[in-house]
Amino acid sequence: MDAGAEARPWYRRHARLLVAAAALAVVAVLVVQAYRKDTSELPVYTLAGDRMAQGQEIYRPDEPKPFTYPPFFALPFVPFRWLPEAVHRGVFVVVNVAALALVFRLLWRLLAPIVGARDRRAQVAYWVLVLLLSSRHLTSVLENQSHDLLVLLPLLAGVVAWARGRCVGTGAGVGLAVAAKATPLVFVPVLAWQRHYKAAAVAVAALVVATLLPDWLCPRADGGSWVGAWADTFLEGLTPGEAATAEGAWSSWNKLNQSLSGTLYRLSFFEGPAREHYWDVRVWAPSVGLYKVVLYGLQLALIGATAFLCLPRFLADVGPGERGFRVLGQAGLLVCCMVLLSPMSSKSHFCVLLLPIAFAGADFVFRRRDPALLVLFLVLLALGPLSSKGVLRPFFGKDLGVGPTSAGDLFLARGSVTGCALAAWLAAGHALFHRARAARRQVERAFAGTRPAGQASTDASAS
Repeated sequence: MDAGAEARPWYRRHARLLVAAAALAVVAVLVVQAYRKDTSELPVYTLAGDRMAQGQEIYRPDEPKPFTYPPFFALPFVPFRWLPEAVHRGVFVVVNVAALALVFRLLWRLLAPIVGARDRRAQVAYWVLVLLLSSRHLTSVLENQSHDLLVLLPLLAGVVAWARGRCVGTGAGVGLAVAAKATPLVFVPVLAWQRHYKAAAVAVAALVVATLLPDWLCPRADGGSWVGAWADTFLEGLTPGEAATAEGAWSSWNKLNQSLSGTLYRLSFFEGPAREHYWDVRVWAPSVGLYKVVLYGLQLALIGATAFLCLPRFLADVGPGERGFRVLGQAGLLVCCMVLLSPMSSKSHFCVLLLPIAFAGADFVFRRRDPALLVLFLVLLALGPLSSKGVLRPFFGKDLGVGPTSAGDLFLARGSVTGCALAAWLAAGHALFHRARAARRQVERAFAGTRPAGQASTDASAS
């Protein structure tokens, strides 16, 4: 061992060993918590996988927790039928932690040109900011043993390929994510909007193949189609743009539905009386017509602003590193649209907010301490980690005069997570717009400085 290595602090010499030990400790804690918790989303997935392998119906709205996802997403859980049920939760914790590690590794590929060249203290400050603001959304997946990281992983792989101009990889990642959860479909028109027609076509092809794969590998006993059964059971009754309603699965008033339509419905309508997990949080009492005008207006404004910020010009005339970073910003806007425009978005679905938070955080730390971003980060902190049940319980207790509930539940019913998504969208959009504008101004100043004085005065007179 050389003298330089000996001179380094012990924790730097054994950094990999310490990271591995910390990771094992985290996994062990998560496994213990998974078995202690009464509720888990995992049995919904494993039961669907077991039934699909046998050709039995997987879409049963009469059950307490029905499987509501596209048929492709039952396939990854078919192998669980060969494992003892006692180990299911532990195995899935390991799967989720591995998926989260891969998500951060892919994220680093987009962040490295901006973050990697900075000093260590700035990097530490950046990661503390990102993890603090996104902690509630990431831990929600692990606590509920949800599947959302398995959707984010191929989607982010597609985003990395998009940043590098690889059409097949972009389309394959996006297509697999859409086949698993439908809402990433918002990426496909944007790829076409930016004239990445090949990537959009590959995404559609990957979606079709993945959606039909269950029919080829695990055909239904009645000879029907899995995707047809899904559409007939859960999609037929949905109204575009409105909160999800399906018998046995979704109701219009559902505090867990943090989509834009779900939160606006709770803030607008209530069918009493108040009871556990169901109480009056209205802030206005509109007519149905006015409610729809406001809802559709908000959704169209979100779509229009996102379309503008995803114009190809925001990626033009920049180097590969900066281009990849801005692609991350546009992807951050799109994942916010995924959860806000969906008919049904539960808390764990918002783990995707990691992308806009990572983008806006890097712009704040490494470009400019923008006051607008600081305000939005404070909103994310207040509506995210600081509004969780564990934080609020010591201050508010449980009895709030509306039944056996908690302050965290009331914050959720009023749309705290929806507010996080809106704040994350605004932060990413603000950073993307001003980053591009600052770059254009720098180019204009540099160009003006290279012109002859006489030419510059002539241009000024003409203007």
